Amino acid sequence: HICLYFSRKLAYNIGLIIMKVLLQNLTPYDKSIKWDIHKNFFLKRGADAWLNGEVPYDITSNSCAAYQNALLLYHAVKEMEKNNQLGEKEKINVLELASGVGLFAINFVDQFRRICENNKVNYFKRFQYFLSDFSEKNIEDASKNIYLKSLEEKGKINFVVVDALNPTKIKKLGKNET
Repeated sequence: HICLYFSRKLAYNIGLIIMKVLLQNLTPYDKSIKWDIHKNFFLKRGADAWLNGEVPYDITSNSCAAYQNALLLYHAVKEMEKNNQLGEKEKINVLELASGVGLFAINFVDQFRRICENNKVNYFKRFQYFLSDFSEKNIEDASKNIYLKSLEEKGKINFVVVDALNPTKIKKLGKNET
């Protein structure tokens, strides 16, 4: 796509007519036309949006970013246990919203496991990750990943459909209950 921007003076000098068209009045993003376009794109494209390079994901789905987030979780759990805000046997649940194809989840779970092993703590045994997206197609596509499937079989990952705009309604993939 090529966008050309002209100053009013230049536009006048070359004979262009500048016309502003209002597509929508000021609207909250989640109720806007742009949001509908965005939402429908991901509902239809699923994993292909990432795998075909239409959506960049290098920044959020790399092992360095996952390590930093896993380390943050490790220290948060350690601090919560120290302050008696989390029992030593309580589950550690992590919900990732807008998971897309699950690449961040793969890196995060692996990094968190390594951190727990290196620090000789039982956090990973208590750990459960909820990989979610509002697009059921994205979650279905992610659930086909061999590594993520193995984590699901080990009880470490749950595939769920969650709309961040309505987070109280969570649907486990393949199940009708919420």
